[in-house]
Amino acid sequence: MNISKLTDRLRRKKPSEEPAWRYGGSISVIEHKIQERHDFIRPAGNTVIIDPIISLKDDDRSIEDKLQAAGANTGNMLFVDAVKSQVAYKDIIWFNGRKLHGFEVYGGAVAIMPASNFLNPGSDHMIDVMKDLYAHTTCNITMAGLGAQSSAEYDTPKKLVAALGENKITFFRKAAQRAVSLGVRGEFTAQCLEEMGIHNYRIIGCPTAYQYLDGVYRERPRPTAEKTMISVTGRSEAESRLLEIGIRSSSELIMQMATEIPGLTPHDTAFPTCKASASRYAKYIKEHGHIFFDMDKWNEYLTSQGFTFAYGSRFHGNMAALRCGIPALWITHDSRTSELVKALSLPNIPISEAAKYRYAEDLIEHCDYSRFYKAYPKMVKEYVQYLNENGISHRYDLTETE
Repeated sequence: MNISKLTDRLRRKKPSEEPAWRYGGSISVIEHKIQERHDFIRPAGNTVIIDPIISLKDDDRSIEDKLQAAGANTGNMLFVDAVKSQVAYKDIIWFNGRKLHGFEVYGGAVAIMPASNFLNPGSDHMIDVMKDLYAHTTCNITMAGLGAQSSAEYDTPKKLVAALGENKITFFRKAAQRAVSLGVRGEFTAQCLEEMGIHNYRIIGCPTAYQYLDGVYRERPRPTAEKTMISVTGRSEAESRLLEIGIRSSSELIMQMATEIPGLTPHDTAFPTCKASASRYAKYIKEHGHIFFDMDKWNEYLTSQGFTFAYGSRFHGNMAALRCGIPALWITHDSRTSELVKALSLPNIPISEAAKYRYAEDLIEHCDYSRFYKAYPKMVKEYVQYLNENGISHRYDLTETE
């Protein structure tokens, strides 16, 4: 939906005594956990998806309410939608421990939770909700795509874990005990788990990358600057330069958070050094800004507009484009994005370098998928192995790649 149709509706609103598993390496740990938890692993049709966001549709609620339902970032819809397309699930629940307990008792359920950057020093609200889920169940529950969110202050796994607090550390140790393996985004997150004494993880990147159930990735066309789209994160000088590239190139802007929406975040806060005036910025957003609260509408827009190139600092904004056949370039701006593009061998460029360019077409030379295509068969097998070892029923058939 174009942002100009929504702005009229804007309104403002006021560690554990139980140790983690301690073995000598992730492979041996996982094998041991399979043996330990065999009584709870019941594949063949008894998989439940735990949805971390409330189901969204493009209704008449305010943007703020819908953003809250989406976990403050509409990109969350993408990885949840991806898992739903991959898993042969019995039902979908929303952090309802008592409902999952019913499946556990009568169906021998196992559960998978699409995860995001839960491992961060921020609010404990999500952790407390998840703790209630664990308190009412004993079955196998794994997280897919668990990530750590670093910052300039917490820029190493050791510093980040030290800032988590005992409540979070205790939770992640217990979460590791309840899964054969946790599916993590990349090396940085894995090192954070190691700092907590957790070794039963498998690096899977993000479920959104594993689009094709036969394990064969369909190659994308070579990018051109004919029609481009951009995603930005904001709140820095480099992001301001990135937005200027989008404005100069008349790129369509896909927004995911309040930081990109006039009326929710002031221009000089969202893009503090942007050379475009406030009026020019507002005009650009009105003419080229889009935000979606319905994954079907988002996909329909991407596939119907003839886009030839996507770029930006939003991981899932780019991945939504790629999944719809549009070659995308990831512009990395933090450890979370960097570890994902590294784990998945996706084309990328640091934002400090991208900010030196003036137009979208200048970035195209960096959009090379040769490493991704080469790495994909091994990556998707690793992801399917992660699903299998946790007893998650799925729709993959990789016989063509074996």
